Amino acid sequence: MTCIFCAIASGEIPANRVAEDEVGVAFLDAKPKSPGHTLVVPFEHVSDLGDGSEVFVRMAPFVTRVAQQVVDKLGADGVNLVVNSGAIAGQEVFHLHVHVIPRYADPDAVPSSVDGVLEALRA
Repeated sequence: MTCIFCAIASGEIPANRVAEDEVGVAFLDAKPKSPGHTLVVPFEHVSDLGDGSEVFVRMAPFVTRVAQQVVDKLGADGVNLVVNSGAIAGQEVFHLHVHVIPRYADPDAVPSSVDGVLEALRA
């Protein structure tokens, strides 16, 4: 069975991409916790932190840039960075990834549509 995040990272499956670098790709979560909820996924397939801690370290600068992009472009007042590692921790897709979840003091000031969020993040 093909890994869905590998397929998204390779472009085989379309996603709402907001950034990419040499380590991985960032795209909007299909089930966002808040507008702009973005997943940062490495190109290299590793299942979780136990399988790919060195990949996680290489991802850190990209995750930081994506988090800053969310703050700058969407006006988020803060972000949660979340890694669920292992089924017991709530990991559902077994390809290492970081959730960048924006938090807003005034949620009404944020674009609510996916198109509005994409337009703001890509500007």
